[in-house]
Amino acid sequence: MPQDLRRDHVEFTYELVDGLHDRWIEADTGWRIILGQGLDIFQRPEDKFSLGFNDQTKRKCKPTTVTYVRVGG
Repeated sequence: MPQDLRRDHVEFTYELVDGLHDRWIEADTGWRIILGQGLDIFQRPEDKFSLGFNDQTKRKCKPTTVTYVRVGG
């Protein structure tokens, strides 16, 4: 996946830490985005004929929180 993003000039790195349940995205702009639900924020579509089956913008979201924290200097 990181190779696919490079052609669009996006550098993507990740680290898995055993036993750590936290989920966040940290940007090189100095912000950490903490995702209470992780990246799985959308409810499942009702069926394969509903608009949300192929278009996530048409799906309802699960209840969650998103917190933005300034990190670093």
